[in-house]
Amino acid sequence: MSLALVKCVRIFVVEQLREPIGIFWSFAAPIAWLILTAPVDSGPYLSAELYVDRAAWCLAYIALFVAATGFGLYLVGRRESGFVRSFLNSPARRGRFLMAQYLASMIMALGYGLAFLAITSYTLTDIGMAPLLLLLAKYTLTVACFMFAAIFIAALPLTFRSASSIMSVFMTIAVVAGVASQAARAAPNPVLLYMNPFCAAAHFMSDAIAEAMVVPVLAAQVLLSAVLGAYGLWRLRINPEWSSR
Repeated sequence: MSLALVKCVRIFVVEQLREPIGIFWSFAAPIAWLILTAPVDSGPYLSAELYVDRAAWCLAYIALFVAATGFGLYLVGRRESGFVRSFLNSPARRGRFLMAQYLASMIMALGYGLAFLAITSYTLTDIGMAPLLLLLAKYTLTVACFMFAAIFIAALPLTFRSASSIMSVFMTIAVVAGVASQAARAAPNPVLLYMNPFCAAAHFMSDAIAEAMVVPVLAAQVLLSAVLGAYGLWRLRINPEWSSR
């Protein structure tokens, strides 16, 4: 890893740490939700199995939020500000910028995930280190896939405001549909259920996918992420969208 890339990663991490609202929704909100929904008889406490199930949904939310806002929308914002057109005037510089932002967002996402697991596992459950490490490993893979797919956002002809609105709607639909599927009395259609990347990620991390469907579901999600990310890299826009309107 070059010194220039390391410096860029450090700058981008510091920039994200200066966003208190982003930190709240990425980190504090899932912890608050898990604590508030824990049983209150004999104090808030979750069995190891129930903790893994609920923590998986929280981690899926963190992964989706960081990928969409901390990475995808950041790329759009840099483009719309004129930064990409003015300073990243060569493919090598654009590639380094993308890699640095990807790594910075990965560092932030892993930090959120580690802090979430450390705080909630200590206060809400009695769980061994092995299940926690497995959960963290699955979360890392999920974040990596979500973030690569999020490059697709930077290839769309959208202003920052339009991209932000679309991503907000997408995340709301994904999260609400996922929560509704958990509360539904009848089992949802598995095809429709796993078309939602939020549900697929949560079930993957909690081992809730039926054994016969594990390979098809994961293969479909990885393929979708690869196609979206590859298209984003191929069609990455340089000029601000507002300048052509």
